[in-house]
Amino acid sequence: MYLATVIAVYSRRVVGWSIADHVRAELVCDALRMANTTHGGLDGAVFHSDRGSQYTSGDYQELCADLGVARSMGRTGVCWDNALAESIFATLKNELIYTRAWPTPQGFRLALVEWIEGFLAGGDPADLPPRAAPPRRTAVTVR
Repeated sequence: MYLATVIAVYSRRVVGWSIADHVRAELVCDALRMANTTHGGLDGAVFHSDRGSQYTSGDYQELCADLGVARSMGRTGVCWDNALAESIFATLKNELIYTRAWPTPQGFRLALVEWIEGFLAGGDPADLPPRAAPPRRTAVTVR
């Protein structure tokens, strides 16, 4: 099972996600479409990803162009630019995945959706450290 997330960097919130049994472009495109709806549009956003084939696909490139999203990719072997996504996935693993055995994919999928929805709803932005006003362009990142 694979999870793609779109994270608004300024708020550090997951604004789009998708779960599938594959890592094709459809997975990340679905997450980006959800982010577009949830975030109220992505025109002018920068979408940062790794160099996976799903992010270099024609479908993904076309969707980004349609939504007005600029694409950004990290260099091969450099993970530091994706630290926010890595942190969220580490939390997911520690709070859900490693807590028990998952006998069925359906049970795991349901628990994953509940965790993501709870993560999205959880936390007051006022609890986050203070930051400067967000820039005109909101960057989003995905793992």
